[in-house]
Amino acid sequence: MLDGAIDLHLPIAAQWRLYALGVVQGRRHHPPIDPVAAWLIAAHPHLAPRFVAPSVLSMMRARSRAIDSLIVERLQEAEARSEKVRFVSFGGDLDARWYRLRNHLGTSVHTHAEIDEPGLLGQKHELLRESHFTEEWDTIEQCRVPMVEWAGAVRPNGTTLVVLEGVANRIGPSALLPLLDALRRIEGVECIVDLPGFRTVADGPKSIVLPVKEGDTLPLATATLSEMGWSIAQDMRMARRPPVRAPRGGPVCTAVEALRVLHLR
Repeated sequence: MLDGAIDLHLPIAAQWRLYALGVVQGRRHHPPIDPVAAWLIAAHPHLAPRFVAPSVLSMMRARSRAIDSLIVERLQEAEARSEKVRFVSFGGDLDARWYRLRNHLGTSVHTHAEIDEPGLLGQKHELLRESHFTEEWDTIEQCRVPMVEWAGAVRPNGTTLVVLEGVANRIGPSALLPLLDALRRIEGVECIVDLPGFRTVADGPKSIVLPVKEGDTLPLATATLSEMGWSIAQDMRMARRPPVRAPRGGPVCTAVEALRVLHLR
């Protein structure tokens, strides 16, 4: 087993995603959203963030469920058509959709790939190497590509479903647009991308996480997408919700940041 002191730098948003999917909070009895995230936090407690924003965690849980739903829906459509799909995840950090959705991918997925920065994907591989998830993880095509080269990491290969969960916050809107433009130029590519209601400033030990102004999501104009040649197959939106409190002031539900998830074709 790896030493618990392994030096792995995770962006703060990636730490929060791991925590959001792997830890159950509150009085309800239900399993964590992602069993791999739960195992990682239990086996390597240093991966958990030192501080969290409950409103962002709630948004991340909702985002994960929404994107999972879109993926399953699209792959079921492909299976009904006897269509083969390449499934590619960009910037997934320690997310384990490859395990979480393993019973829903059907026979339509011929290749499942993860594209991420070499150091991060390499450390992910080391963390999972001696876990009981190894067999499933080893079936994933691991593409270690620097972030600046992500736009050229996908090659034409029939229908390709690209998932960019968390990438908008990680690289920023100015870098997201060229990436979406490059992906649109590849024949057969579809894209699922989220626009969160928060942004990270000065990522690292002194990270600051701020809501986007007036509870909106990171901007991405429909006209800009149309100019690139994208059409919006689905547009899921969730407004920011303030915390809900009991008459005596005790918390009932945490706040939730705004969220937008797009399926582009």
